[in-house]
Amino acid sequence: MRLNQLLGAIGRTATILDGGTDGAANDTTRGPAVVPAGSRPNERPSRRPTRARNSAREGHQRRTASAFSQAAQRYDPERIAQHDLRELADFLYQQNAISARDRLILYTDPTGSRMAVARDLAGPRNALVDWQDRRIHDMTNGRVNAVEACTRALSILGRISTLRRESGEP
Repeated sequence: MRLNQLLGAIGRTATILDGGTDGAANDTTRGPAVVPAGSRPNERPSRRPTRARNSAREGHQRRTASAFSQAAQRYDPERIAQHDLRELADFLYQQNAISARDRLILYTDPTGSRMAVARDLAGPRNALVDWQDRRIHDMTNGRVNAVEACTRALSILGRISTLRRESGEP
């Protein structure tokens, strides 16, 4: 008996959603019910980007490209001191070109946990080589999250290095 009641209730609900009444309802419920988009079984909300979203996305991409171009003019990842690397991370973060997590990754010294002797972090170094070495070390030890962080740093620094080469910067 309960199964019949349940099926009857489902049928009445479908009738109400299609604009009918359930027999017990009064005339104020006639007409289509207000149903949020995507709540009907075969209806999906549109996932197509609108022009406004496309325009905003393109604007963000232009600002990001501009921030990386400016960074490439100021900083050389193949000859950069630790304090300059932090300035680079701050600059890209303030320009919304990288996330807070990326900024934190760039703040990290990739040689820090492997060096037995304290090294002079004030002098310039090749950050790309340091991050590549760190990634190899982390891969060898199976540290998947650390490998991903190294890859993020290499992606950012590699982009700047490529822009420098393309623009003819020394």
